[in-house]
Amino acid sequence: MNLHRQWQAKLLATFCALAADPSAFAQIVVVDPFDQPAGGQSITTMLSVGTTGGYNSSTVSIAGVPGGSRRLFVVTTDPPPISSATVAVNNGAPGFSLDVSPGTWGWGGASYGDSGYPTGFSLDLGRFSAFRLENVTTENRIFVYLGITDQSEHGESLSFNVTQPITDGHVDFPLSLLELDDPAHSVDLTHIGHISFGIIEYTGGQTHIGSLKILPAPTAVPEPTKAAVLVAACLGLWAVSQSVAKRKR
Repeated sequence: MNLHRQWQAKLLATFCALAADPSAFAQIVVVDPFDQPAGGQSITTMLSVGTTGGYNSSTVSIAGVPGGSRRLFVVTTDPPPISSATVAVNNGAPGFSLDVSPGTWGWGGASYGDSGYPTGFSLDLGRFSAFRLENVTTENRIFVYLGITDQSEHGESLSFNVTQPITDGHVDFPLSLLELDDPAHSVDLTHIGHISFGIIEYTGGQTHIGSLKILPAPTAVPEPTKAAVLVAACLGLWAVSQSVAKRKR
């Protein structure tokens, strides 16, 4: 094979590798699909007259989530005569739900990683752009937040109001918008050891979440048109090489 043909072959191989290499496409990571434990996980707190707040929590071992366990928590305050709030996961079907009695302020969520640091996992978020609560459905307006902490106990969080009910949508928490809990100490995104999210129902109702995910950074994912160009270039170069070869015969 002469140098021209060798150059063609190498260039063709490079284009084809770029077009077909699956590692060039970053993947969405599912932190928790809320499909475990098999029998479900549920906690309830009730608040009656004369009390100032109700709180409950439960931690279970979950394969595949950061740290290998999930802690659910639920809070309710400001009662009518009796109020209640329930958090459940995989209760009859995969998903996370917060159910608060009408007219009641209720708060529930989940966390991953022990309350003491350093924790049992170290998650590298350097290639990612945002957390996402996927397949979210709400009955009323809600308040949502998400927090992360690295293994040096430095934390960031983001919270905002969702003013309209959602029907099977999603809520994103861009990493670029997270606010430092301690501005003097930046968070090491390559060693995150604690993740938590929470939802407040202002006036009762139900919120359902399908999964918690981490989205890849946009620059890490080639656009479909770019992938198509690579494939076209690969095929075009192959056609040119075949044409040149025929003329030389």
